[in-house]
Amino acid sequence: MSYRQNDVLVPESGRIFHNDVQLSRYFFNDVLVWNKVNQLWPGNSEWNLLVNQNDGGAGWGANSYIDGNFLVITAGYNGSSGRINKWFDATGWNRARIVLSWTTLSYFQLRWGIWSSSWTNIYGDNEVRVTKKDGASGNHTGAYDINISDLSGGYYIGAYLYAGSTVGACQVGIGNITLYK
Repeated sequence: MSYRQNDVLVPESGRIFHNDVQLSRYFFNDVLVWNKVNQLWPGNSEWNLLVNQNDGGAGWGANSYIDGNFLVITAGYNGSSGRINKWFDATGWNRARIVLSWTTLSYFQLRWGIWSSSWTNIYGDNEVRVTKKDGASGNHTGAYDINISDLSGGYYIGAYLYAGSTVGACQVGIGNITLYK
């Protein structure tokens, strides 16, 4: 949340000092009025956009791309997967939030969270803090928080989508990824 005082706007990515100490949160009358954030998406185009056409099958049609304000993963068909991720320094951050804006899922495996490497697969290699959903269909839109307060150093944040169906391609649109103090 941004903060305004005396016609000066301090954005979430800005800095507030009190007695020469930089704050990560600012309270007024015991109410949180400003919180430091690092918005990784949208606004930052330096994302790894990856596909694997044979992640457990003879798949085809996978794609990962940027469409306006969305990171989009299309997992394709029959054993293909797509993923997006970005390296970040977890030191000093308390939580990460990933917003799944839309999902079209059919015989799928969907994961979002934190990995120790930019590479993962259907078996879940390199997972650190990952939420997993799978099934024949489902809707998993929403905002999901991940506790990262005990992590330090470099990690990858992102999402992975696998399609096991020969009937319909799977797709996920990610509208926001933000780190919070």
